[in-house]
Amino acid sequence: MAAAVAAAEPPTLPRLAIFCLMIINVSEPIAITLLFPFAPVMVGSFVSPDEVGIWAGLLASVYNFAGFFSNVVWGVLSDRYGRLPVIAIILSGSAVALVNFGLSTNLEHAMVARAIGGLVSGVGSCTRSCMRELTVKENRGRAFALFGWSWAVGMLLGPLLGGFLALPAESMPWLRGSLFDTYPYLLPCVAATSIYLLGLASLPTLRRELRAKGAARAAEAKAKAAEATAKESGRPGGHRGQALEMAAAAHSSTRAEASGSAAPAPAQSEASSSVLLVELSQPELSQPELSQPEKRPSPSAFSRAIEWLGSPVMLIIIAHFLLNLQVTGMAELFPLFCARVATRNATTAELLYPLELFALNVSDVTNAATGDSAASHAVPSASTHMIDNGGLGLSPSEVGRALVPLGLTLWLTPLLYPHLERRCGGHVGCLCTGFLTLTAACLLLPFLRAFRDVSIEALWSGLILVGILRGLSGPLVFCAVSVILNDLIAKRPGFYNGLALSASSLARALAPTATGSLFAAMTAVGASSTARPFPLDYHLPFFLLAAVGLLTVGLVRHVAGTSKPRAARGCMASCRRWRSRRWQRFD
Repeated sequence: MAAAVAAAEPPTLPRLAIFCLMIINVSEPIAITLLFPFAPVMVGSFVSPDEVGIWAGLLASVYNFAGFFSNVVWGVLSDRYGRLPVIAIILSGSAVALVNFGLSTNLEHAMVARAIGGLVSGVGSCTRSCMRELTVKENRGRAFALFGWSWAVGMLLGPLLGGFLALPAESMPWLRGSLFDTYPYLLPCVAATSIYLLGLASLPTLRRELRAKGAARAAEAKAKAAEATAKESGRPGGHRGQALEMAAAAHSSTRAEASGSAAPAPAQSEASSSVLLVELSQPELSQPELSQPEKRPSPSAFSRAIEWLGSPVMLIIIAHFLLNLQVTGMAELFPLFCARVATRNATTAELLYPLELFALNVSDVTNAATGDSAASHAVPSASTHMIDNGGLGLSPSEVGRALVPLGLTLWLTPLLYPHLERRCGGHVGCLCTGFLTLTAACLLLPFLRAFRDVSIEALWSGLILVGILRGLSGPLVFCAVSVILNDLIAKRPGFYNGLALSASSLARALAPTATGSLFAAMTAVGASSTARPFPLDYHLPFFLLAAVGLLTVGLVRHVAGTSKPRAARGCMASCRRWRSRRWQRFD
């Protein structure tokens, strides 16, 4: 009874090793979000105010563009030379690149340092591969949920460090004339480097844990092989060779007695025994089975590439790209829609302004804490043709408060993922539920203008609901897609995890520019000062993001091999119904 209960319990997690991986993993979101609070001010000291929008956006995007090319390379190197040496190289290079970025004195220096930081940003492919090797299928979901929590911690620490520690001489007069006054953005970079050093210090502990896990797995495999050998030897067919030899000897003696001749010569007896062994060991074959099959021409390289792209692993990687496209696009559109009051005739400066506004509103919470006002930065001036064509008209501080439900939910959801996994019917159910939740947030947000017309309480209730939906969807989809991908990978986990991170880097680089520019174009008015018709107005970017989410749900269902569920009974009930069908292998 005790053995049965122990067998039913899920395997325990290697908590110390997972904690080390979380420390290493938290460095990547810090590197991404560190410059959000001070990027417009930093770029404004290098270029004219009219060019701040485009260069601030490019400075934030060049990191992800560089990561698109490097993540796969780091994953392949980790497959060949080991995870820990590659992690040590990445952390060391990222720390040096971050300090170099803090020492920037011109725009060219900052862009090159940011690009170098992106080239050495592939730690995620190595940490995911390590997590795959440390866990089994039964406890992998809980482990990757902790990964999502570490990402949420990094997304919070990055803007906080950038907002509190940038321009330190203004808030700490005793630093005037020091190195941090000469390089006003060096202090947050040095503070973030301590996270990289802490990750380097955890590598020896992680190495011991990986070796212990590897030794335990080797012993388990050896025990299973010995058990299989013992079972095979105990079967009647295990002694088939001895039975065949005895039958061959009896047949030879019978033929010799029947012919009345002497026993055959040793060579002859051995030859006849061999023939009989072959006859006894092989079943009778019909004539069609003996014929050789026709040789088919080998598939071309193009056919093999198409087959590879259509494999379940590659389809999940494509879903990973669409996921980051939707999440990043929503993160771009939310502050733009909340802060927009009126539009005018679209100019080049207005089309590029969303990139700057995104960077400003991401840091609203830190700006409020440090006393810095985002409204002091350059904003396109109003013209005489003003029309309320989209937006809620919130102030920067109000936008910051509207992001609070998102932050709180992002912190709590990863801890609830194991329970949500059981409720949703497995990892695929969590993934589809997360996508549908985010799609619902995309569809709800543009209609909050109707809530605003009712009352301010209705507006804030809608904003809180959108924040909760976004906070629930993010950890669900990112954790579930990571677990599904690593369950599908049969070999070369570093390569495929690196390819998935490269796809996500490309999506994070493209989404802000694409969605921000589309929102600016759809909310611009012409010479007649008339708004665009529905849905070719501010609704269009949100509808396109919702279409991306629905497309991804269909792609995941195709990979899972499910049929179309019945509609309008809730995501949870639908996922529980899907569980009883053909995709239990993903649980």
